Amino acid sequence: MKRYIHPRLISILTLSVSSRRRGWKLFFQVLVMLLLLVALARPQFGQKTEKVKVQGIEMVFAIDVSNSMMAEDAKPNRLALVKRTVDRLLERMSGHRVGLIAFAGSPILISPLTTDYSAIRMFVGSLSTDSVSTQGTNIRDTLANGLGAFKRGGVDDTETEKVTRVMIIFSDGEETEGKALEKAKDLASQNIRIFAVGVGTDAGAPIPMRDESGNLRGYKKGDDGETHLSRVNDNFLRDLGRAGGGGYYHATFSGTEVGQIEEDLNKLEKSDFETETVSNYNERYQPILLAAFLIALLEFALGERKKVENLVQIYRTEMMKDA
Repeated sequence: MKRYIHPRLISILTLSVSSRRRGWKLFFQVLVMLLLLVALARPQFGQKTEKVKVQGIEMVFAIDVSNSMMAEDAKPNRLALVKRTVDRLLERMSGHRVGLIAFAGSPILISPLTTDYSAIRMFVGSLSTDSVSTQGTNIRDTLANGLGAFKRGGVDDTETEKVTRVMIIFSDGEETEGKALEKAKDLASQNIRIFAVGVGTDAGAPIPMRDESGNLRGYKKGDDGETHLSRVNDNFLRDLGRAGGGGYYHATFSGTEVGQIEEDLNKLEKSDFETETVSNYNERYQPILLAAFLIALLEFALGERKKVENLVQIYRTEMMKDA
């Protein structure tokens, strides 16, 4: 007598087989998800190196951090305007090696010559009137300090090529020590050009005195007991730039002087600096992503094949019972 398998019985048996497959199917699904998460994290292993040649000049930014730089005839104050100007300059530059000096009554080297502009930006942003302990405006010693920075961290001249070197002085020009012009001429004779950037106004502004919390306590007074007005000394700074074989610019809120400085710097002869080694991590997410795809494909294929095999086996078993 011929028998047939009832559809409901096949459905029950299929569900039974599915429950047995659930364990390994879940394992594959979890494995695929983990691999996808790892691939999305974009793992990086190993390093590769490449040689990068740069052309540029060596320059030192010398920033005045004396108390007069807190005068507010430049908004929000003179020092803040200098920081903005330096940041705009760095945005336009590439290939140059840059150092940083802060000065008041004495200079201090904040950063040696480097091509890491992000570090220079960080150092410039942290400057304040507390960066140098002695007050005043000693540009002569600042020029000497810049000369030392070039000698210690600069590229040596060769018989066929001399490296172009520049110092850019950012100041209100209230020089107190004297003999800066003579030192500028001395540096110019050693192939170091001096550029000066003046900040402040001819009308001047009082120098605010603030407490540790930044609250205004009053304004600096002169020997006569009257409030002292600090004014930019354009004439001195212009003479400084001329003596140093460079030029003079006046810092403005709009930053028009930045383009002029960039243009003048680009006219200077550039040198080939030592090649720099740049290390980059290799991306390794592609093999992991491929493995996840293959496992998902395998899981799908095996699942469909197993489903068919189980149905066939159930059918054969029932037929043998009916035989």
